[in-house]
Amino acid sequence: MSPPERVPDEPGYRRASYVLQAAAAGDVGTLGVVLDNGGAIADAGFICLSKKKKNHVASNVVGAAAYAGKRKLLEYVLHRVKKDYLEVPAQETHDKDSGRAPATYVKEFAGFTPLMLAVAKGDENFDCLQVLLT
Repeated sequence: MSPPERVPDEPGYRRASYVLQAAAAGDVGTLGVVLDNGGAIADAGFICLSKKKKNHVASNVVGAAAYAGKRKLLEYVLHRVKKDYLEVPAQETHDKDSGRAPATYVKEFAGFTPLMLAVAKGDENFDCLQVLLT
């Protein structure tokens, strides 16, 4: 019942908990089902590959929703987490499946808060920026 290691035809997919996958998809209903069946809103893990360097970026459910631009899910989550959960910094590591040598690893999103992740993604996340700032 754990997430698959790989998904065919999705080169950017890396294993992440179902909580984080629901957050990135913006699926509030699925997130509720996962939480009702033992998922933890405090999960942290893979949320994306960094834009330029294609490094493995890990954050929490707030960071996943903010980066993916999923306003409704972000609003749902913000009412269920403690305030200090909003400032959890992202971690970044060399992606072993990138095909690049570890010697070429340069951090790009390390230390980014969910607010910073929303900004890093681009203008399409303006709604999430408003929610996080409010």
